[in-house]
Amino acid sequence: MISADKFLRQQGMVDQTALGNLRVFLSGSAEGVAELIVLLYQLGVGSGEGQIGFYENNSSVNNVFWSLMFPEAETLHAVSISHGSMFQSIPTGTMDANLWDVHLNLNGLDTSVDADLFGCIAGARALISTQAIPQRNTLCEQHPLSSSLRTATAAAMVERMLMQCHLANKVTVSDAWYTLTCRIETLDLEEAKAFVQGIKGEVLSLQPSADGLATLARYRLPSPHGDSPFSKLKIASMDVMPGPWALDLGVVEWNASPCEIDQGWTPSMNETVILGAGGLGSWAAPLLATEFREGTIHIIDGDDSIELHNLNRQVLYQEEHVGMSKATVAVEQLSKINPNVEFLGYQEYLLPHHLSFDDPDDPDSFDLDEEPSENRLYLPLSKSQIYLACLDNMRTRTLLNEASIEFEAVMINGAGESSNGVVERFNQNEGCMVCRYGRETAYALEVVSCTEEGKRPIASIVTTTAWVGSMMSAYALLESANLKVPYAQRMQWNRGAVNRVHVTEKPPWIQDACSSHI
Repeated sequence: MISADKFLRQQGMVDQTALGNLRVFLSGSAEGVAELIVLLYQLGVGSGEGQIGFYENNSSVNNVFWSLMFPEAETLHAVSISHGSMFQSIPTGTMDANLWDVHLNLNGLDTSVDADLFGCIAGARALISTQAIPQRNTLCEQHPLSSSLRTATAAAMVERMLMQCHLANKVTVSDAWYTLTCRIETLDLEEAKAFVQGIKGEVLSLQPSADGLATLARYRLPSPHGDSPFSKLKIASMDVMPGPWALDLGVVEWNASPCEIDQGWTPSMNETVILGAGGLGSWAAPLLATEFREGTIHIIDGDDSIELHNLNRQVLYQEEHVGMSKATVAVEQLSKINPNVEFLGYQEYLLPHHLSFDDPDDPDSFDLDEEPSENRLYLPLSKSQIYLACLDNMRTRTLLNEASIEFEAVMINGAGESSNGVVERFNQNEGCMVCRYGRETAYALEVVSCTEEGKRPIASIVTTTAWVGSMMSAYALLESANLKVPYAQRMQWNRGAVNRVHVTEKPPWIQDACSSHI
């Protein structure tokens, strides 16, 4: 049985109980089915009375996330044995549609399959539809973007499945809790605060009572017996998109004329920095590890402890990693994927002093062969050609953008919250965080709210983090190709739909040259 705490960050976005009882059947290529299984498993499908079904397949699965999630199962059929009743493997052609709530088909070759939702990846192109998608030929069979686009497409299919099955909430409830409220017979708030506290010394939130004769005090209680307060709420579900529809998800539009991106290339990058090994980094890093033939990937993350509620969206980690450093575990996991790439981990938060050490222009100011202990990040930043900003706050993104300008690197910025996400590229010629968002937003810090609420809670779900992380890897791989064909500077995600932005506009008050902003 999977712990309910694993799904803490998504409980206000979906009907978690109904999701656990959902019966989903999957078909298509072994790698496509494996991709969908990883996402559904992280969502909690099958954690209740539900089940994930697929046709019996004893072929080895070539999918990096499958190997991370189910290292003991080399085939689809093997996971139905190792995980008992959660998965069901059935003989080919024996699926009874009446026994399943929804049928998803990803990269299936048979257009006569009767599924509820289809997905197809062809190199840098991707499409999902309520109708079967004819396979199209690509100019490169082993396209470097195929794995990234497959993950992004699977994420979109699962997000749309949530809507079709009426499991996606119409509005996000970022947190819910039980509260003890008491009436204190005094109007003096300081007196009430001094004399009354929670049972473990918790500070109470205070306000005058409605009748103006006393003080109301309250504080947050732990959930009794593991009961989730979300189970006491009835939240309206998303409306279903009517009629047949299709969503174009690729870097290249599905029906666009052939272009240079279709040709494929051998990804090559000497040094890469991934700042953040959480929800976004744990999807981007394995995809890059799979595609790069050599080089060094620097994993930087200051979190010293993986938490159980991270596991609903952070695919690099399993329950046995809870309590361990993210950077340390990430390097261990990634090193298993590709021994030809060097992975170096840094348990650090990026701070302004990391951008310089004494006088960076003076080669005698520090030994290049031995990193100064006070600044372990200077050399990785100064040597890398591409940065991935897999972060959760704007100020650190802007600091990394400053480093990318200083060291002439390309920065791929990603962000995801709730059902919305964005991936965008910054280089010397295409603006900076300040001219794209304005100075106040670019340097914004998180605000800590009142005692009862604590730090602002962030609703997070695997469909969003998987899409953002996989598209960040796609953008990084595109940068490694040195292509002359332009592609969208920015892609935006909302509940499985994608919008490409080819020209990003500055705020109207920004008119000067970008070099003056950071």
